[in-house]
Order: sequence, then structure tokens, then C-alpha cells
Amino acid sequence: MAYVLGYIFADGTIIDAKKSSRTCYLRIDSSDKQILQTIKSTLSSEHTIMETHIKQTTIRGKTYLPKPKYSLRIGNKTLYLDLLKFGLSPKKSLTMTLPDIPTQYFKYFLRGYFDGDGCLNLYQPHNRNKLTVKVIFTSGSQIFLQQISTRLHQQLSLKNHKANYNSHAFRLTYNQSSAIKILNHIYQNLLQAPYLNRKYQRFLAIFQ
Repeated sequence: MAYVLGYIFADGTIIDAKKSSRTCYLRIDSSDKQILQTIKSTLSSEHTIMETHIKQTTIRGKTYLPKPKYSLRIGNKTLYLDLLKFGLSPKKSLTMTLPDIPTQYFKYFLRGYFDGDGCLNLYQPHNRNKLTVKVIFTSGSQIFLQQISTRLHQQLSLKNHKANYNSHAFRLTYNQSSAIKILNHIYQNLLQAPYLNRKYQRFLAIFQ
């Protein structure tokens, strides 16, 4: 459940629709249907995963066909109120703060958030022959990312990093040894919580 909460903080939305339908909703979006099926099973949900096909676009003479998008929408007022207690709110992206996650579950929460709004890159710095590993967490809330930085400092003895604004969002970036430490941490006890297989396979490929 810590994983699911982390994923909701990344790619979830809660909606108060009582005026129109007398209930409240949780909606989780992803381009990866498999992870939504896993989350649906974890939540014991019987709701249908909806598929949305996005129209192709043409940029500079090249035509692009975007991947389908998938959504899991659950109408449940109790779930909605519970998520409010964890610090979520409608239009959460700019205001959310890190919930009080027990230490033993934080790596699963962070894995969920990484699967939703994190990325793993390889890049080559100027004047260097070696490739460098980079882990980036993205959010509209700078406070949320700074709180993640503080938790990683406390639990992994990493240097506190500042979340910088870039391309309409804040980004918390870790390079090389710090990035490797974070990845090894979130992929501990792999089968104790869900994970996005595509990102995990990229992690394995890089370290092989």
C-alpha cells in the first residue's frame, strides 16, 4: 500500500464530484496498463481500466502516434477522505507535502513515486569518457521534493539536494554514487511491493 500511495502522489488525482454524482473519486493514469492492473488488484477494485487513444500529431513534417493512455477511476468516499488525511487534495500538484511514512515502508513509497514521476538516465559529462547515472524526481511542489531530499539524507546519509525549477516543474536530481544508492534502496525486497517492470529492466540493463 505504501507503493500505491507513492504512485498516487505521482500520477493520481482525487476528485470531489458530490455536486454532480454525489460521490468522490480517485483516478490513476498511466501509459502502462500492467501497473494499473497491479494497483487495481492491490486495492481489491473491480472497476474497469479505461483506454484513451490520443490523436496523432505532426511536428516539423514528422507524424507521431502517441501511446494509448489508461485510467483507473474508483468512486469511493472513504478512500477519498483517507487520501485527504495523507496530504492529497484536488489539484494537488502544487501543494502536496510528503506524508509521514514509517521508515521501513519509505522505500516502497519512493519506488511508487519513482515509477510515476521519476526517471533514470545515462549521460556523458563534458570532457569525460565515462557515462554517469542520473536519477530525477519531478513534481510541481518544491516542498514535497525537499522533504524527499531530507528523508534520503536521514535514511541513506545522502547530501541534502535542492529541487530546481526547470521546464514547468521542480526536479530533484541525484548523480552517480548517490543515484546508485537510491536505486539499490528502492529495489530492495523487490517482491514485497509492486514495481514498473519497464523501469526495473532499465535499471538492470544499466548495471549489467
